[in-house]
Amino acid sequence: DITKNQSVPQDYADITPNEDLDSIKGKLLASALQSIRETTDQVNAQEVSELIKAVASAKQLFVFGIGASGLAAQNICQKWNRIGYPTVADDDLNNLLPKMVNAQPGDVLWVISNSGESPEALVAAKFAREIGIKLVSLTRFGNNSLAKVSDIAVHTSQPKETPNRIAATNSLLAQFMIIDIIFYDFVSNNFEASSVALENSHKIVRDYKRQLG
Repeated sequence: DITKNQSVPQDYADITPNEDLDSIKGKLLASALQSIRETTDQVNAQEVSELIKAVASAKQLFVFGIGASGLAAQNICQKWNRIGYPTVADDDLNNLLPKMVNAQPGDVLWVISNSGESPEALVAAKFAREIGIKLVSLTRFGNNSLAKVSDIAVHTSQPKETPNRIAATNSLLAQFMIIDIIFYDFVSNNFEASSVALENSHKIVRDYKRQLG
């Protein structure tokens, strides 16, 4: 309950009190479409090509992101594990750094941070540089600290989200979109091995569901 000493914030630019549902749907749809379109329009083919080559040759892919970016990290982990590439995703440096100690040259750390300025993301990036593994970043487009230190930097659009937004809606949609683009390109360029791995993963899930049924 809100006490007499508390006030209800009224300055959320992405939502207003008692807003009509049709208004919310239209606003979110228009904003999402713009963010996704801008992200796809600015995909750099050379950056994506370098990224998929780095991941394809890695023995281990580490993925790191906190907050909403942690959901993007889990998305990457689920996708690449399904096609047979050992991938771990973390949102806590206490878990990530000990795993990276045993990383081998050629392994990859992929860090997701919308702003590119997350202190935790920069610590992870610094450690990757210290141990000599490849550093990939996913940030919004623009000049940011994480992209600057990365071997390979891929970008989303700069979503129009206010500091007081109630959710990282557009940035997460843009991240998911570019991850899908990269994943499909990866599968296309490693089609034989990826298709076999995907079929095997589908089969084991089908078998599991049959056992439950």
